[in-house]
Amino acid sequence: MKKSILILSVFVFYSAIFLSPKELFSQDNIFQRLDSVVYLGTNEMYKYSYDFLGNNIASIHFKWDNPQMKYLQDFKHEYIYDEFGNCISEKLSLWDTVHYQWSVRNRTEYTFDNNNQILTTKSYSNDNEEKNWELIYKSDYENKYNNNKLVSTIIYQNRNSGLYIRKYDYIYSDIGDLTEIINSRKENSDWVNAIKYEFVYDSEGVINERITYSWSYQYNGQWGQRSKQILNYDNSISYNQLMANFHYTWDTDILPFDFHVSFLVKDIQFFNYEGVEWKHTKTKKYYYSPMEITGINQKTISEISVYPNPATEYINIENRQNFSDTNISLVSLTGELISKRKMNGKLTISVSDIPAGLYLLRIESGNGKTQTEKIIIN
Repeated sequence: MKKSILILSVFVFYSAIFLSPKELFSQDNIFQRLDSVVYLGTNEMYKYSYDFLGNNIASIHFKWDNPQMKYLQDFKHEYIYDEFGNCISEKLSLWDTVHYQWSVRNRTEYTFDNNNQILTTKSYSNDNEEKNWELIYKSDYENKYNNNKLVSTIIYQNRNSGLYIRKYDYIYSDIGDLTEIINSRKENSDWVNAIKYEFVYDSEGVINERITYSWSYQYNGQWGQRSKQILNYDNSISYNQLMANFHYTWDTDILPFDFHVSFLVKDIQFFNYEGVEWKHTKTKKYYYSPMEITGINQKTISEISVYPNPATEYINIENRQNFSDTNISLVSLTGELISKRKMNGKLTISVSDIPAGLYLLRIESGNGKTQTEKIIIN
């Protein structure tokens, strides 16, 4: 599992204190917040909630009840994030239909490497009678990179029943698009193929299909089609303009940190391969609501000043205390490093060629202080 890929923030504490409402609402930007998804075909629904930074902090699963003719809550995931937006803790609760309250059952903790890829996970189970947390498994991730691209991950999972080892190999096109993920498992000293994910792009370079294959020895050791998912987009709204749930499209545990779709997803069509044809099984529909994000023309926090915000052509960063060796990093919400510079007094970064959306400006000053700004680029 990776961090929440979308962090939307308008207000900072100091701004709310020192700026008037008129100054705060001087410039408006409209984004889309994912409120829920509904699975047509399995009668399931998820609803999402967010903190003021835009992190997805809760996801509640509902299932349809025919006698009552309504959705009933079933289980809930809650998430806690670090300062970089990485999810460091996930908690699973089940709805107690007798006492009408949430009962916590599982908790998973995460650490990350310098590329914001998962490094370790620890999963605990809760014994309701004893109120104790028992460690049920621990996983160590061995991530390998080539030119900052994740090329393989080996996961060593220690359970009470033994050690399980699996590997994911990542294959890219000549232009750097992820095209395949191959999952294999360790048997004795050999790697044995298990599952393959294939990503299909349209002529504009947008992912519109994911096909899942299983390795089969019945057909002389070949990949056999198992399922596929077809994505439909609203191409007028970019991915950077979304506040979305923790798992927006697919399981993020096995995906590279910087991998994401390009636009707002309207729905995903699910198919299973049955012999000689594809059979449609369900539809995942996404429901959004518009959200007004308000930029601040100029804001000053502590010794660092960043302006204008929103920005169109450039961003100015001023260091009034002249700390030496201040590092400035402009990062997309998917973790992609856009620019990294050093400054001593004042720095101007051109943003005219950067796609519109929300970004993070990370400032590490020479005195050891750190500061993160949310930047809107129009």
